[in-house]
Amino acid sequence: LESPYVDFWNQHVGPRAWPVGPLCLAQPATARAEARPSWMEWLDNKAADGRAVLYVALGTLAAIPEPQLKAVADGLERAEVDFIWAVRPMNIDLGSGFEERTKGRGLVAREWVDQLEILKHQSVRGFLSHCGWNSVLESVAAGVPLAVWPMHADQPFNAKLVVDELKVAVRVQTSDRTIRGFVTSEEVSKVVRVLMLGEEGVEAAKNVAELSARAKEAMEEGGPSWKALKDMISELCVKKVNG
Repeated sequence: LESPYVDFWNQHVGPRAWPVGPLCLAQPATARAEARPSWMEWLDNKAADGRAVLYVALGTLAAIPEPQLKAVADGLERAEVDFIWAVRPMNIDLGSGFEERTKGRGLVAREWVDQLEILKHQSVRGFLSHCGWNSVLESVAAGVPLAVWPMHADQPFNAKLVVDELKVAVRVQTSDRTIRGFVTSEEVSKVVRVLMLGEEGVEAAKNVAELSARAKEAMEEGGPSWKALKDMISELCVKKVNG
């Protein structure tokens, strides 16, 4: 998708950049297995019941301390929304009785899950994320608004983009307003409810739906991404011949 950032880069920085994505939309559909994974069946049941589900995944690179993950668990329980949580590390203790108390309303997935397939599922209406760029792209492409909790690397910049400029996300705040600060269960509960039930979440959902539609148009044959790819190939071939 074209953007002021790409235009500025091409005009004032360089070398030339060609926006050819989001490539996650170019992935072929996953072949249907004979037996659907248990977590997809769980989402199917939620869709059949007309329930909106929050997807929670906080990345695989950052080592989140157990007390912090227990606060997330408590916040999800307080929020009283349906959720599926891809937990890392798989053997982490989320607090005594948490999974039993939220059974039916929540699902803790300790095995590998297909994030893109989950985000594309019709029941999933929100994503609590560490705001890594792949997760942002997949969520926007799927039309799912985010609650963002950046922790390191490019994540704070990604969070500013999706919250302040694109307005497709709400921000999770740490207690001391620093990147590595602690997030209370009260904050998790508040932000989750805002995303899934509040006016700010409704606005984010509307905005991300528009972006998702534009992204899909861009990836269609003849769309902006196709044209950018053809331009890139043409220019590189010319340079190779002239070189």
